This record gives sequence, structure tokens and C-alpha cells, in this order.
Amino acid sequence: MTSPESIQRADRRPPGLAASILIAWIGFAVMTGLAMWNESRPGTPFDDPILRHVSYVPWIERWNYWIWVVPWLLGAGTLMVLDPREASRMWFNSGIVSVLRGVCVCLAGLGPVRGPDVNAHLAWDTSRWADATLAILNPWSVFTADAAHVWLTKDTLFSGHTASTFLLVLHASGHPRLRMTLVALHLAIVATVFLGHIHYSVDVVVAWIVTWLVYRCGRRLFPAA
Repeated sequence: MTSPESIQRADRRPPGLAASILIAWIGFAVMTGLAMWNESRPGTPFDDPILRHVSYVPWIERWNYWIWVVPWLLGAGTLMVLDPREASRMWFNSGIVSVLRGVCVCLAGLGPVRGPDVNAHLAWDTSRWADATLAILNPWSVFTADAAHVWLTKDTLFSGHTASTFLLVLHASGHPRLRMTLVALHLAIVATVFLGHIHYSVDVVVAWIVTWLVYRCGRRLFPAA
């Protein structure tokens, strides 16, 4: 016999697509603000036993934001066309993952994967923090001024590249062909994370764990029809 609680849970629906996208953007904004605060303090170096054996590919590191964001947007857009309700769940969970990522970045306090901790030596005040945060949130400056590459030097634990593409894979489970494509995309993005020395290896592992947990909690909150 079905309990009243399970019936009530099954009736819960995720916010509409537009509302879920707004939630995702707010989560991204919170994460960006936290990451900028983290840039202002010295990071702790970390000797990665895996990454030290992976050859560094400069052009991948230089273009990593484009390499990630364009395929990710194409995947998210395809999911929105094929399954708007599942896309709403994905965007909603994306906002949650972003906030958790910002908190973890601050708690970990790791240094840049490569090179000196350049941003920690700047004179940070409210104005610089706001300008840097807005430069990342602005879709124009983040590409034309390379704002993400300039300001996000140690937003390490955990990997947003890994988490966002893995979340797409999880939410595309009802669309086998799309999911196969997204799995290949996810693995390619993870490979670029290592080859570009964009993240530590622990960042990738933690991203998988956190994203999976958020996805499972989201499934309980907004069960599939």
C-alpha cells in the first residue's frame, strides 16, 4: 500500500525551467563571490602524486573555459529541448552544487595547481572583490577579457568542470543516445582538467562524490514522474 508521504513526495515537481535557471545563476554568483574571497588569501600548496606524472599542455590550460563551457551549454540546451522537466532538475541541482563548491573552495584553501599564488599578493578591498566577481559573472567580459583565467587561479576543491558535466550525464539517464554523447564529453573534459593542470586529482574525485549526492537528494526531493 502506498503511504500518504510517498504520494505527496511523488506530486512534488521541480521549479519551472526559467526559475531553475535563475536558481542555478544565483548559485553560480554565490560560488563566484566565495571564490574571489578565497583568491585574496594565500593558498596552501599541494603535492599531487598523480598530476606530477601528467604532462602539462599549455594551450589546454589557456583555453580551458571555452573547452568546458561551449560543449556544456550544447549538452544542457539539448536536454532542455528533449526533456524540459528533467532539465529543470538539472539546473536546480546545478545551483546547489555551485554553492557547495564555493564553500569547499574556501574551506580547503589550496594554492594554484601551477605557478605562483599571484592574486594573494594584490591589495584586495571591497571594490576589487566586487569588480573581479562581476567580471566573472558578466558573460561578455568573462570571454573577451579572459576574466576567468585571470581571477580564478585557485578555485580548486572541487572541480566545476567535472561536476557540471557529470550532472548532465546523471540527468540524461532517460535518453540513452544523449547520455552516451554526454559520457564521452564528460570523460574528455576530465582529461583536459588533468592535461591542462587545471585541478588537482582530488578535486575530480570529490566532484564526482558531491555531484552524485546532490543528484540523489534531488531525486528524493523531486521524484521523476
